[in-house]
Amino acid sequence: MIERETIASDGEITLKEAIAMGFVRAKEWNVNATLTSVNSVDETMAGSRGGSGKRFKWFLQFMAPGTDEHLLIGISEKKITVFKPIKQSQVPIIAYDEIKLDSSDILQLA
Repeated sequence: MIERETIASDGEITLKEAIAMGFVRAKEWNVNATLTSVNSVDETMAGSRGGSGKRFKWFLQFMAPGTDEHLLIGISEKKITVFKPIKQSQVPIIAYDEIKLDSSDILQLA
């Protein structure tokens, strides 16, 4: 078995940190922006690879309720590197205040 390094590198952030960063930019795009999805894939970047609850890269999607306006935000090493407005049909939202645990908390529970 290969042991994974679980100490977070400087450029990694948690799920909630990524969402908070994305919300700041999304609210500039549309004051009513709501979160619809979040994911992370950075297995080739070393670091903790999520073992600490932190990742280098996060992708978030927001929408303006009642419209077909969506926004894709990419975060890499604590910087917004993708800002792409798109058109898409309405999808369920994720209410930020309903996210009780951060990615690092979930790892501790697991």
